[in-house]
Amino acid sequence: MKHKLGVIIPYRERQEHLERFIEHFTKFMSDKKINYQIFVIEQYDLKPFNWARLLNIGYKIAISHGCDYVCFHDVDMLPEDDSCDYSYPMKPTHLAARLSNYNYGLPYDEYFAGVTLFNKYDFELINGYSNEYTRWGASDDDLLSRCYEKKLPMDVEWIGDPSKTTRPLTFVNFDGKKSFVEIHSNKVKSIFKDSYTISLWLKLDGIQDRRTDHYGIVSRPGYHTGIFIDRDNRLYCEMWSQNKKGDKTEWNVTSNIFGKDYFTQNTDSLLHLTMVHDKENKILKFFINGKHVENSPKNYMGDLYVHEDFSVYLGAAHPNYTEKSAFFKGGMTELCFWNTDLSDKEVKSVHNNSIPINPKKINHDYKSIESLVGYYDFKTHVKNKIFDVSENENHIFSNGAWFKDENLILGNYKISPYRRNGKYIVLPHEKYQGANYKSKAKQDEIDLNHKLFLNKKDRKIDYLVDGLTTLKYKIYNKEKFMKKHWIYSVI
Repeated sequence: MKHKLGVIIPYRERQEHLERFIEHFTKFMSDKKINYQIFVIEQYDLKPFNWARLLNIGYKIAISHGCDYVCFHDVDMLPEDDSCDYSYPMKPTHLAARLSNYNYGLPYDEYFAGVTLFNKYDFELINGYSNEYTRWGASDDDLLSRCYEKKLPMDVEWIGDPSKTTRPLTFVNFDGKKSFVEIHSNKVKSIFKDSYTISLWLKLDGIQDRRTDHYGIVSRPGYHTGIFIDRDNRLYCEMWSQNKKGDKTEWNVTSNIFGKDYFTQNTDSLLHLTMVHDKENKILKFFINGKHVENSPKNYMGDLYVHEDFSVYLGAAHPNYTEKSAFFKGGMTELCFWNTDLSDKEVKSVHNNSIPINPKKINHDYKSIESLVGYYDFKTHVKNKIFDVSENENHIFSNGAWFKDENLILGNYKISPYRRNGKYIVLPHEKYQGANYKSKAKQDEIDLNHKLFLNKKDRKIDYLVDGLTTLKYKIYNKEKFMKKHWIYSVI
């Protein structure tokens, strides 16, 4: 059987890009033995641009022209060499793996946009794209999630150690709504004024409930300092500095490893997190499973700033902020505070190859036992009081959190789309320039799309119903040009 490819381009007011793409792509495909047609799908109405809906429309049109597979193609991406393979895909396939505007890398591991191939069977099995996302954000994440839901072939990598813990662990658990733990010990609070280290084992329980920017895992509020997770379930640490004028600057180190990925929602994962602040050298470090994350270490400027008034909280950024309390959903164990910056070797030793250990007893590369200010394994608690087993008497207090003994799998699955290693030139685009890109209006649109996606993932709605089967549109005009190209104007 000879296959026929439909190249689908969502379009609105990008004439210069379209002309360059058509010329470049036609020349690129001239020596390829691929039967193809290009379908430019122009949104003719004045409603917000709906990229994914245009791709669904383009798919239906391409199939009506006899195509049995499609390529969803951004108009500003030009194939650079023969690594861009447009042949028939046996499974959902991402082509845009090396992008010029990301130093020939990817914006993030799960990226599934730009240039994507689907055969007819797979795209109809997932019911196409969602029609509900407008403008920027989340529609490609939704597409990858649909592929995972329907068990289509994907790349799966295990991150971590598949062995189980050698001893039972007691977790303090938070509901993501109102539960937290308060630390009002002056000795613990004071470590944030100098060099310090925080480490813990973390377990997440699905996507965070509230839709704010960040959720507190360990937080010293005011200008928030500590370890957090964002709305995408991306883990990071944060601190603040100030200059001589008193102006304050936020510094954070963010990981590209998700605490729990969107797609598997694996509940048996356990990650070791370590935040290290070196005041003398003005360095912030963040480790996951004993290794520096991608953006660590980071140097900061100015002088360390710490607000004077607040306790330290577990499970909330601050429990008394009614609108931005950002309660955390999940659990933790083996929480430690040191009043020194642990070396990289010490952090690795405390991680101990994914086997939780007692930091009061560890030796060899770990030299900071005497600097341990507080250690909480959460085994010893009476009513709401949780005892400090470092013997420093820095006890802490639960507010609605609960305790559970567990043995957990140490690690998580990393899910990403199958890729051909395509190399693409990305044309300059005004949406990436100036204030328009970072405008409040655009950020609000991104936020709304994120909330919609998370609601879909939480099964608050059946997201697979929305797609090809619910698609509504009208063809305003169609025009054929050259030999292989169509422009469809749709409403």
